[in-house]
Amino acid sequence: MRTLILTIGLSWFALSAEASPLPDLASFRDRLTKAEELGVHARRVGSVTARIQNLLTERITTRALRCDEETASLIARERHLGHAYRDLLQAWRVEVTRLQEERQSPTVSPLVMEQDQERLTELVASLNQQLSFWGSLTSWQRSRIEPWVAVCPAALVPVEGLPPWRTWESAPEPTVVIGVGPGRICPNDVASDGAVVLVDGAACWAEAQCDCTPAPVGDAAVLGGST
Repeated sequence: MRTLILTIGLSWFALSAEASPLPDLASFRDRLTKAEELGVHARRVGSVTARIQNLLTERITTRALRCDEETASLIARERHLGHAYRDLLQAWRVEVTRLQEERQSPTVSPLVMEQDQERLTELVASLNQQLSFWGSLTSWQRSRIEPWVAVCPAALVPVEGLPPWRTWESAPEPTVVIGVGPGRICPNDVASDGAVVLVDGAACWAEAQCDCTPAPVGDAAVLGGST
């Protein structure tokens, strides 16, 4: 599995796109694969973001939401992953836009096979579905979650991940973890600070190099100097 590292922006809400055509069939297929990987990552991060948002919503609707340590942690992780989800959608949409332009290029279009077109069609449909999902998340975020941010200061600190919420009948999906502070997230060996990383169910934090032993982690675990 490829390592995905995200630099998190400041706003949940802005999305933009740009395009730079590369009219070559090999590049077109490489971009298809990259866009498919971005889609997998976006859906996974979006799913975890929505799960935390649902946990906060349950507290709101049952009037059990208090500005305690657990609530602050959920808010901090939900907002950070929301930024990551936005950035993934941004990158994914750029790739799909470029693919659509390349598909019309005279040096690509005559060579595109049926399976290539099917992959592109599926990508466009999946992206549109996720953009719609994003709209729902941000609408709820603005109306119900963000008001709590003003009264409940929340910062990322090392914390265990969420407990499993389903029994896998096939291969489990990658686990989404967050890095905080200096150091490395292992075994992927990526810089920790602010990174959102997909791991194969186990991870650990190391100060300088990956000499730690990965252990099972749950989604939205925050790994840092005290983990």
